[in-house]
Amino acid sequence: MSYLTQSRLSQDPPFTARSLAALTEQALVYLEDERPDIQGLARAVLAGGRGETSTFLNLLAGSPGFAAKVEVGGTGGIDSGRITDAELLAAVQHLWPTVTGLYFNSDGSAKPQNP
Repeated sequence: MSYLTQSRLSQDPPFTARSLAALTEQALVYLEDERPDIQGLARAVLAGGRGETSTFLNLLAGSPGFAAKVEVGGTGGIDSGRITDAELLAAVQHLWPTVTGLYFNSDGSAKPQNP
């Protein structure tokens, strides 16, 4: 695994599209969550929050094993199709609380972000 591969994965159009689909699907689920902060992130994702989405894409690309899995032997290329939908879903679910904590307080109010 290299940081170059991780960077390429975070910018790979098929990986980005699949990640956004998983984020949208999970946001619809988390809208029903009883925790205000979890709901806040769900609303932000559905509203197209660029900061939240960008954070998610970078963290997903850095998920354990993802970069190593997509590397195409010695060519410098990647094949993001090697990451299964189940693996992507699990990573989104695992990262949801982390991203929530970066952007929302427990009462659902947005945390101030540095410009």
